[in-house]
Amino acid sequence: MRSFEQVLLAELGLSFDFTPIFDHDVSYFYYISEQGFVPVYEASPKSAIQYFDKQHLRAIAEVEIDNHSSITREAAMTYKLLMRQIINQLLGNKPLNSRKLFINKI
Repeated sequence: MRSFEQVLLAELGLSFDFTPIFDHDVSYFYYISEQGFVPVYEASPKSAIQYFDKQHLRAIAEVEIDNHSSITREAAMTYKLLMRQIINQLLGNKPLNSRKLFINKI
């Protein structure tokens, strides 16, 4: 699923610049549209903006750069949350109806 989302974003002219993750000595980053990854200097559990663990983002960067397919479960969850955030922003926070196809109805 992530590879499809990456191709979709590439077709839309969007890509990730992981440089800030390697350049800053912080533990967490926000992803802000049109800015990319922004360091979090004071993380708060009450923050309205989703922030991501640096180690997970580094693992994602390695997958993107080197085309490795193995990342930890936690990094995979971070990847999913990151992609969901970006796609939701692109949709204007409108619901993605295709997700309804995957809900089991009894």
